[in-house]
Amino acid sequence: MSQHKNQNALKDGVFSKTLILLKEDPAEFEELYRSLVSEWNPEGPTELDTVMTLATCMWRKRRIGQWRLGQMEKFKRVDGRLERQNDRTVETVVTFLEETRSAVPGSITEEYLATKLGKTIAGDLKRIAPRAKYKNDDDWLKVVCSKLDDWIVRNTILGGELEKLEDIYSDDDFISMELALEERLDAQIDRAIKRLCQTKTMKEVVFRNSRPSITNEPLKQVDSPPIQAVESKIDNPEL
Repeated sequence: MSQHKNQNALKDGVFSKTLILLKEDPAEFEELYRSLVSEWNPEGPTELDTVMTLATCMWRKRRIGQWRLGQMEKFKRVDGRLERQNDRTVETVVTFLEETRSAVPGSITEEYLATKLGKTIAGDLKRIAPRAKYKNDDDWLKVVCSKLDDWIVRNTILGGELEKLEDIYSDDDFISMELALEERLDAQIDRAIKRLCQTKTMKEVVFRNSRPSITNEPLKQVDSPPIQAVESKIDNPEL
């Protein structure tokens, strides 16, 4: 089958079984498929299907690499945004502590905590140190300030609870999962290549056996039969 006919298969739904994600460019997959067609020059539906399997496996392997890079960029953005957000929250807590330690007992309530610190931190304080648990505002505020001091230490000196990118990609389970997936795809690629080679070899053998055999032996000379004289009536009047 000619290269032109192979490429015409692209227009006949040959990609219908291939999953192209929304963010992926179908033209890139088509380019990959065309390059494999040019390399292997498949003939017939069996070889075309095998080349498509090879292209799909290579596309999925390429997708893993692109996904890895995308995840790294995303985590970098998330980490940066969370770090900036965490820095702003630390500044808010520090300001609140300065105001609280100079405030008159009773002037700060649980509702005020939510207004100044946000619902998340105020909710944690309300759960850990509820105002109703203490006899007076002074005792309650001392506990609140102590808890906030601990929170600042965790989120500055110890780095907080932000998950770092290098921790994610150095995790043994993550690495093992990624390597296992790549190994499975490599095995499928190897099987597709082996099937292509076997199919082409088999066709070659069948074609060779189906051709008439031609020998190099010299042709034998066939002697012509002896010529016998035939008598006519002129030569023999008795006939």
